[in-house]
Amino acid sequence: MLALTSCGSKKVAQADEYYDNPKQRTVRPTRVAQQESRVEAAAKQYVNGKLRAFASSKDYDKTDARRDAIRSAQVELAMLIENGISQTVKEFRKKATANKKMMTEKEIEDHVESFVIQVIQNTRVVDSQAYDVSDGTVEYEVCVEIPSPVDNVIGEIGDNLSREGVLAVDYDKHQFIKENKEIIENNRARLYEKLGK
Repeated sequence: MLALTSCGSKKVAQADEYYDNPKQRTVRPTRVAQQESRVEAAAKQYVNGKLRAFASSKDYDKTDARRDAIRSAQVELAMLIENGISQTVKEFRKKATANKKMMTEKEIEDHVESFVIQVIQNTRVVDSQAYDVSDGTVEYEVCVEIPSPVDNVIGEIGDNLSREGVLAVDYDKHQFIKENKEIIENNRARLYEKLGK
């Protein structure tokens, strides 16, 4: 029998009853394999080169849960694209001469963000599933995808940024697409690895 005493106290703390009386363990815990939902599986796929994202949300109202899940998935897509573009823009701007670097960081961020928002507004829901939860809420899972292949989206954003003078240098469109796609895919892989997806 394990007994512990605390400093300055004469009270004896007893060990966990569960371990002291093994005969009282009448229910053996069971395990159930966790399965990835079909919506999560759909989010991992690249169909026709279109980038996808997964999100879920809970609410007492199914419509609100769906809306929030779609917004969360769109935000994930926006962050993936915007982070990639922002990193690449910085690299391209390093090559520019000082007199071509007239835009502030804030102006550059605003330009990138505005082009990404245009892409995200046109996402479509690929798959979804609603679940009734025992607490009375509805959990809504959703998979959304961008409207065009990621190469086309990155190319269009690059062309727009070049026209606006954000890149401050004549850019190689194919190199811009390649670098951004690599960054987006690496960030996406890390995100899904962190979330266990």
